[in-house]
Amino acid sequence: MEDVHGALETIFDVVAEFPFDSEVYKSAWLAAFFTAFIRAIIQGPVPFFTIDGNDRGIGKSKLVDIISIVVFGCEIARMPPTTDEEEERKRITSTIMSGDGMVLIDNIDKGLGSAALDALITGTVWKDRLLGLNRIVELAITTIFCGSGINLFLKGDMIRRVLQIRLRCDEEGRDEKRNFKYAHLLNHVRQVRGSLIHAALTILRAFFLAGCPKADNKTWGSFESWFDLVRNAVIFAGCEDPSKARDGLKAADDEQDRISQLIDALETFGQKKDGKFTTGEIIAVLASHDFESFNYKLLKDAIQNFLPVNGITPSAEKIGKLLRKYLERPCNGRALMRVNAGNGALWSVRTIQK
Repeated sequence: MEDVHGALETIFDVVAEFPFDSEVYKSAWLAAFFTAFIRAIIQGPVPFFTIDGNDRGIGKSKLVDIISIVVFGCEIARMPPTTDEEEERKRITSTIMSGDGMVLIDNIDKGLGSAALDALITGTVWKDRLLGLNRIVELAITTIFCGSGINLFLKGDMIRRVLQIRLRCDEEGRDEKRNFKYAHLLNHVRQVRGSLIHAALTILRAFFLAGCPKADNKTWGSFESWFDLVRNAVIFAGCEDPSKARDGLKAADDEQDRISQLIDALETFGQKKDGKFTTGEIIAVLASHDFESFNYKLLKDAIQNFLPVNGITPSAEKIGKLLRKYLERPCNGRALMRVNAGNGALWSVRTIQK
């Protein structure tokens, strides 16, 4: 363990001046570092690592550059974000085929999450049609994906696929200062790359020689192998539990906020309808465009988050599909319920037992 602690000091020396929001996020960075070393023996998916911060120029991209230089010998491959899912799918296919060990989606500014990313991060095989060819390829997913941005927010199911590395700096103009210990940090990392590799392998070897001890009986669904090896290796080295870095993501769950707003609006609307309502009654309120009506504004704002309402009233089919999507999903001790009644369905918001 003396060797382990010495190795840990060597590794943390190159990130000592990064403004981690807490020790937990420093542990999360170490987890990303270890993941790159032992990705080949992790039987299953690995998390998507986000490097999040409250400002520009505080070292978000450099944190993953350090890992990539040490493990792969070069700065991390970068790609810009896109909101086009078809384009995103093509990029994923090209990235996996290229064999990059790590990839950074840099400067994400419109939220993180899509059907393609959801499938990628919890999958082990990526299947897609090659661009310009009528041929399907199946590729093993071994690339580690990362994303950076300022105060990132997550969309859909990405919240359960992400391990956050959070930086916070209240000092303006930090990127213009030259009083850091290593003025040219990435060059320094290249120079001491051998000692950093030695340090990482010292810790990991000690962990495996000890029998890969489990810190507790916890796990992380879809990432069980990663959790048993990487998360427990970080704790074995004497650091904070990196999985606790996921706790801060709850505030960034964009979809959960939208669902909560929708449930609030439907509950208030239902209270004026004896607790139950139909999709037709929702449409009637939206179609009225009665801007003085509290019901109209509340419902419009809530449904606008999911469906376009600007001057065009959504169809009964679209409203029904939206309600069915979140049927019986718990949200702040409540859930949307449905009962069949004669010619249609009645909806209501009910309190559920937590």
